[in-house]
Amino acid sequence: MEVSTATVNREIACLSVILSYAVTEDKLAKHPFRGKLKSLKEDPKERRILTDDEIDRLLATAGKSDSSFLEAFIRIGLNTGMRPSEILADI
Repeated sequence: MEVSTATVNREIACLSVILSYAVTEDKLAKHPFRGKLKSLKEDPKERRILTDDEIDRLLATAGKSDSSFLEAFIRIGLNTGMRPSEILADI
């Protein structure tokens, strides 16, 4: 089975976090791969822009949500291009 380089990079990062945690919990004396593994070069993601119809449907669906903030959250993202983490950064 083939996997993307992004998948390999995420798996390596996950393993690295687990090993680092094992060191902090004194389960390992040292991180066996620290500084030895480099991320693979990933192809840039293809960007997709929502159509006006898709935006209308997204906002209509968000407006029906039980969350009073979802529609505003989506509108901020659509109008500014901010990532979700950036929108929530100083809340």
